[in-house]
Amino acid sequence: MKRIWNIVAAAGLLASGAAFAAAPAWIGVEPPAPAEAPKAERGSPYIRVVEDEATGRVRLQLSVRSFRRPDGTGPTVSLASAIHIADESFYRAMQTWLDGQDLVLFEGIKPPGSDALPADATDEQRTSQTRSRLELIGSAVERFSEKHGELPRSLDEMADKDKRFAAVLRAMAHDGWGRELLYTPGDGAFELRSLGADGKPGGEAADADLSRSGKAKPAGGKRGGKGIQQQLADALGLSFQLQVIDSGKPNWRSSDMSVDELQRRMEASGADASALLGMLDGNSLSARLVGVLLGFVGSSKTMSATAKLMLVETMAMADRLMENQTSGPMAALGPAMKVIVHDRNAVVIADLTSVIANEPKVRTVAAFYGAGHMPDLEKQLTENLGLAFVEARWFDAVEMDPADAGMTPAQLRSMRAMLQRQFERQTGGNGR
Repeated sequence: MKRIWNIVAAAGLLASGAAFAAAPAWIGVEPPAPAEAPKAERGSPYIRVVEDEATGRVRLQLSVRSFRRPDGTGPTVSLASAIHIADESFYRAMQTWLDGQDLVLFEGIKPPGSDALPADATDEQRTSQTRSRLELIGSAVERFSEKHGELPRSLDEMADKDKRFAAVLRAMAHDGWGRELLYTPGDGAFELRSLGADGKPGGEAADADLSRSGKAKPAGGKRGGKGIQQQLADALGLSFQLQVIDSGKPNWRSSDMSVDELQRRMEASGADASALLGMLDGNSLSARLVGVLLGFVGSSKTMSATAKLMLVETMAMADRLMENQTSGPMAALGPAMKVIVHDRNAVVIADLTSVIANEPKVRTVAAFYGAGHMPDLEKQLTENLGLAFVEARWFDAVEMDPADAGMTPAQLRSMRAMLQRQFERQTGGNGR
């Protein structure tokens, strides 16, 4: 039980995003209100657990909190809490609400080479960015062939068939000098090429051509293992955010660091990000071992329901577990948490500040980020940008029925009490 607790606790915290006139202008279809209004047992302004006393069902809920300047000027800014694994209905309701906003700033580490270069960037910097982009697009071409059984006829075709990453693929399909990468598909092989600084074939030094070639991958072949969050979602019968949420809509805009910047910040802070990134991409030994255990959990309906309950209880306390970086499941990530949360939040605040100052037509803007980011973002909105809280709405994210675990409501409450005691031992504090 302790081993499963630590795995679900660590994965659950990563799932929370640890690792986007006075009345707000709510636009679009609102999430359906629960049939009953159970009392929130504990949690924070952004994530809480509620229980229906009659049925014993437990629900994890996430909020959207809205802010505006006291004088009514400027846009309504909403902090929309995300969780990376949840019931599919949560993502459908959240997608509908977010699509109704003028602008959505969303969480998502950008690929290598995606940082915008300054106008006075050197040819060396442009060459480095081009190499990163050639590798990224080359890998995307190989993944396309693996999925579709053939190479894409063009980079546009590849982007059209991968809506989730269409904007990224199109943005990355240019070299460091702003010219489109040249893609040439052949008989089971392809080549990507940049003509260098001068834009002409051949040349030396910065003018030299840069290329990346590859072969079509067998259809249905296996690449690296699933990330821990996808494994956890599969084991618990939940959905993974990246598989459901469509961030390619015209009003969605990435507001996050690139992998390059994240790595630089990690190194500067003295943190080792290798363990965290290995767990997330599923390629580390520990991630593979966790995958085996989660596969075992997923093979039993009772164990899956029990693990889901553990996830709900952990997520309700995510903010406190993140604060407690000296012991427990997050101890190893302590040095990296400033970068993972606070430094990435600084990117969001900078983007919000720019939108408020320079985009007057944007009347509603939402930051769709992991719930673990929200307390710090709210503090910056109120203290640094002068916004005031005006309204909150709650979305059901994960529902757990005791019948799914073969329990009565009383048995479920007993197990919850046991899990909460385990939590107290992990944190050394009192529950809320």
